Amino acid sequence: MEFDLFRLYVPNEDIGARSQISCTGEKLNSTINLILRDMIKKGDKIYHICKRISSKFNYHPSTVLKMLRNINEQVSIALLIELLNEWKEVCEKSSLEYENIKLKIQSEIEWLYCGSKLRNKIKAIKEVNINLAKIVGAHHADGCLIKEKSEGGMNYKFMIIDYYKSSLVAFNEWMVQIFGVNCKIKKDRSNAWVICFRNKIVGRYLEVFFGFPCGDKSMFNIPRIIKESTNDIKRAYVLGFLTFDGCVETNRTVSLGIKNKELRDELKSIIPQSFDIVKKDGTDQYGIKTGVLDKKEIRAWKKFFERGTEKWFKLNDYLNGFKRKVNNEEEAIEILNKIFPHQNSSNITLKKVITVLKELKYCDKFYLAKQLNVGVSTLFRYLHILDMSKIVIRTNNTEIFPKIGEEEDAKLILSKSLHNLLFFNIENKYTIKDICNKLNISEATYRNWKAKRHGISFSKFTTLSSMLNMNVNPLDIKFNKKIFKFNDNYQEWVVPDRPWFNSLSLSL
Repeated sequence: MEFDLFRLYVPNEDIGARSQISCTGEKLNSTINLILRDMIKKGDKIYHICKRISSKFNYHPSTVLKMLRNINEQVSIALLIELLNEWKEVCEKSSLEYENIKLKIQSEIEWLYCGSKLRNKIKAIKEVNINLAKIVGAHHADGCLIKEKSEGGMNYKFMIIDYYKSSLVAFNEWMVQIFGVNCKIKKDRSNAWVICFRNKIVGRYLEVFFGFPCGDKSMFNIPRIIKESTNDIKRAYVLGFLTFDGCVETNRTVSLGIKNKELRDELKSIIPQSFDIVKKDGTDQYGIKTGVLDKKEIRAWKKFFERGTEKWFKLNDYLNGFKRKVNNEEEAIEILNKIFPHQNSSNITLKKVITVLKELKYCDKFYLAKQLNVGVSTLFRYLHILDMSKIVIRTNNTEIFPKIGEEEDAKLILSKSLHNLLFFNIENKYTIKDICNKLNISEATYRNWKAKRHGISFSKFTTLSSMLNMNVNPLDIKFNKKIFKFNDNYQEWVVPDRPWFNSLSLSL
């Protein structure tokens, strides 16, 4: 679907000459001359043509003449519209002839301008393509479009923000490829990365062709032009959306929070991967969330995140693991802190988790959470990162169980031989009623242990073994929850490998 570039002119907003969008092209001037010659053949004079057009704008007739003769190398779209209207009336052209010459002019427009500075030119994009669809999706996710009053009309301020610089680097590349606009990436007060610029043409594209409102767009759905495009365009739009608003969790899931139910359903119809609809507690916000992704699903989801962005790299890490070797502990902490920056809402840092783990040497996640005074769900993100980095080793088979067991009264999984030996001997020596009285448990609990429906707590297992004076081999016991053991050999550690790591500032 081609864009009607003439719609970039809005009469009520583009009052002054400097506020109007102009255009140019190598073949444009010849077509304008053909139109003028048609009108002159009908007995009209060039001066009268320019005077009639100038009366509708704040132009002098000589200015109109210069534009039409391409002396200023540009002509406003508003002036072209009036010229075509005059041509249709003077030469008595049909609506079909009018539309044909209009399409011809549009095909010859190569660059768009706003104001008198020709260096601020922008490529005249005439139809939606892959990169433009990405820009639109990114704007829908985290962009903001604001109208500002300026001399002679309205101007547009565009802003997009993300906590990952790599997302904005990708966005800038899309802008360069589509519009030829190179955006500056800066940090804002909240320590996020932001692109902010004023450009009427980009603003008009988003507002006129894609229907985006200025300001709040929380209830805005996928633009009609995107929904009516090819599947490749739709997927590119979703890629831009997810690159900014999607979340790649450390538990190998992908999630997205959306208040707009209709938008959520539209996105679901484009994304072929399976996910669940979830509601955020205490809010009216619904979202989509996948289950734990296997390697095949990760490969599929990677296609919906821009290559080279941090979220894409996270999925790549889950698929291939961390690969970069480190020289010392300090280097590992520095890299991890940069790639997984500390969130203001969190009371702990990766460095603090590493320090406590180093002191404890081993523990389970519940005990570690108590030591750090945080919730287990908060801690899990850090443990997952450290596990992938091989800074900690997960295990449930260890000779150190007495200490952990005493601290947590951990549930145990007994080997088949130990399980059979324990229950055979204890029932030969005691009745089930006596066993339950000594352990202070119900008979149902005892029978669940015997049938292996429930794990035996460490304290109860200790009591049972002492009743039989048994010497237990630690290798016959496993925990039914994971133990995290600190790996003090940093030469085995690996961290995320990012091509842009060495260029990152310490503030990232």
